[in-house]
Amino acid sequence: MTSASPPRPVGDASDPRSRATPSSRSGGSRQQQQDASQEKQGDDSQGDASSSATIAIGLDGKPVMLCGSLFFALPDGGAVLYRLEGEADGPEAASSEELETPAKTALAFTLPVANWLRRGQRFTMKAVLESGASSSTTLSGAKTIEVPALATKDFALRFLAFKEGVTTATVTFTNNETDEYLFHRLTFKVTPPNVQETIVLEGSVRSLTRRLITVANPLRPDEPITFPTGDPAAAADNAGPAGGVGTAAAGGHAEGWWRCSSPHVRLVRVGEMAGNLEGVFAVDYRPLVATDDQKPQEAELSFDIQELGTYRYTLQLSAKSPPSSSSLRFESALGATQSEAFVMKVFNASAAEPVDFECHLEGGQGTHFRVPTKVTAPPCSSWDGQDVRVEVVFEPECTGEVGDTLVLSSEQHGSYRCKLRGLCSPPLPQGPFTIAPGGQREIPFRNVFAAAMDFTFTCDNPAFAVVSGDRQNVAAKTSKSVTIKFTPTTTQTTGGSSSTTTTAEASRSIAGKLIVQCAGVKGTPPWVFYLHGISPPPA
Repeated sequence: MTSASPPRPVGDASDPRSRATPSSRSGGSRQQQQDASQEKQGDDSQGDASSSATIAIGLDGKPVMLCGSLFFALPDGGAVLYRLEGEADGPEAASSEELETPAKTALAFTLPVANWLRRGQRFTMKAVLESGASSSTTLSGAKTIEVPALATKDFALRFLAFKEGVTTATVTFTNNETDEYLFHRLTFKVTPPNVQETIVLEGSVRSLTRRLITVANPLRPDEPITFPTGDPAAAADNAGPAGGVGTAAAGGHAEGWWRCSSPHVRLVRVGEMAGNLEGVFAVDYRPLVATDDQKPQEAELSFDIQELGTYRYTLQLSAKSPPSSSSLRFESALGATQSEAFVMKVFNASAAEPVDFECHLEGGQGTHFRVPTKVTAPPCSSWDGQDVRVEVVFEPECTGEVGDTLVLSSEQHGSYRCKLRGLCSPPLPQGPFTIAPGGQREIPFRNVFAAAMDFTFTCDNPAFAVVSGDRQNVAAKTSKSVTIKFTPTTTQTTGGSSSTTTTAEASRSIAGKLIVQCAGVKGTPPWVFYLHGISPPPA
């Protein structure tokens, strides 16, 4: 605004050099100069005019009173003097910029710094984040910049935010000698983070492969690191040590603070992050199924920190077949059996579901070994897995050494292999089987062959007889009882003297053998069963 004062004498008012000389780019002072200039031009037709002004600029943004004068020399020899007063506000923002960047990705950009004076200026930069900005968010650049007279120079800055959201900031450039300044208003839209890194993990089936990753901690030493709840032990990093191994659950989502699209991966915190410059995490990979050598599987891994937002990683996963197989050895005689247990470590991909494995023998020697057709592993939530036992029975059909391979397979859990080696010796004699005089005894015999066979049963002592038949057909892999009857020799007494039909003493036991031959397989050694009959005492 302007106000006029009554005419009053002024010193050398006709001096044409007398004019308003602003010392600032203040928008308010420039407007006052324009108003005064227009008034002067309107009165030049009547006489001479001159003006002067004294201008002060405030740096605190508050209006500052500006004083000046405007002198008109009238044609009649008189004069009119106007005293000018005005208020100048702080400068307007040199620019208002809206920038967009992903979280955890540094954004480099420049701001123009203009010098409105005819001499060079040195500006000091100050960047201020508005209230509400995360303590992990930074806006930085050089401390000062030199700008030549009436020139514009770009000033480089770097913005980094760890969390998603909107952040506003003000960047001010101040001439410390004159306290004059200009500033820019900035708005940053922080979008979800990009993938931090691609991690390549290669390992063997059911073997553990580990890779360590580190993330910077931009927080002050006294600020905590908080992990989202889900694992009580991981609620706050500064609440206690955090180097232990967590529990892996279905789909790799064991703890609420991390997620993975592969059930064969888990994330473990190593040590404490709070108060340190960085945090260390271990990525564990334990595949269950071999992958294609030409095309690794891709998985997404992410974890959350309340103060620093989300971290994302891409995993390239490759798994090879196990380097070696387990083995079991058996030794048994023909007609006998031996059982051994194959123990396999099963890692459940789903903690809530049992795992079914199909069992079969690969080498075509299924007649010598017996295995179940299916084995079920109960639900298990432990990352370390559980032991599952598979019973293998060795029942050979011929003497010598035989071998096979046990294979247990599951679509989601891969296959387990165990080499089976068996050594078969000739049948071992069995017995003795004691039979009372005139009594019978059933002796079990098993057909160890995979097909029904004819067997012959003979006794080498006439005191023993096969009641069930000298030749019988026995079904494959079944047992049959052979009935043996014992008929001892009799002792006669005549006139005080006695005589017997044998040369054996009356009190002597009678021995014999049951011999079993396989009529269908030549060269098979016989099975021998010892018989023991007790002869009755003399009458």
